[in-house]
Amino acid sequence: MSNDSASQVAIATRSRHSITIAVALAAILVAAFWGGSHLSQSVFYGLPHVEDEHAFLFQAKVLATGRLFVQSPPMPPFFPTQFVVDRDGKRFGKYPPGYPLVLSLGVLAGQPRLVNPLLGALGLFVVFLIGRELYGNRLGLLAAGLGAVSPFFFMQSGSYMSHASTLLFTALFVLFFVKGRGSRNLAFPALAGASLGMAFITRQLTAAGIAVPFVLYALVDLRRGWRSVIKYGLMSLAF
Repeated sequence: MSNDSASQVAIATRSRHSITIAVALAAILVAAFWGGSHLSQSVFYGLPHVEDEHAFLFQAKVLATGRLFVQSPPMPPFFPTQFVVDRDGKRFGKYPPGYPLVLSLGVLAGQPRLVNPLLGALGLFVVFLIGRELYGNRLGLLAAGLGAVSPFFFMQSGSYMSHASTLLFTALFVLFFVKGRGSRNLAFPALAGASLGMAFITRQLTAAGIAVPFVLYALVDLRRGWRSVIKYGLMSLAF
């Protein structure tokens, strides 16, 4: 076989492999989105069921109007909502604004129940990118596929809880952190810090727990030179 023929075979093989990976990934993401949206509509009826969900959806509806709070009803004790606070004539949710801000986009679009299924699918896509960045396409597909068969993943993707958004933000943080270490592009550490910041204003303790090992790794990595100092400094400023 000539060199040209061998090169053509190699190119065709890589092309088929890329198509297979793309089809498998698309199937995983479609299944993740469909599963979350189906659970939301068929099991939860597109409605919040626990106090946290009610508070998140209330905050999202308020933010969708461009405000941080609304006026309390005339007799607040007669209109109680757990985790929604009435203070000084103002009614507002007690939770951080990260997830309600994202959910408010669904409120504006008239489909808030589809926000978490979409966030869950996007989170698995970023998980795939992390796996591909570190170990290759197959590991990325395996990681995303395992997420797509998790009952907990589907329960949260079908609910109005903040877990799906936290998955996406923390996964983006990990992805940009990893890409930033191997690149001179300072956009990566800035994006890592911004992603971690969004995770922090969504679920603070989760974000802090995930950040700890990366902070320790960064402290060790700082010994590599001034470029690492700039990268992690930029990440800290973005956070």
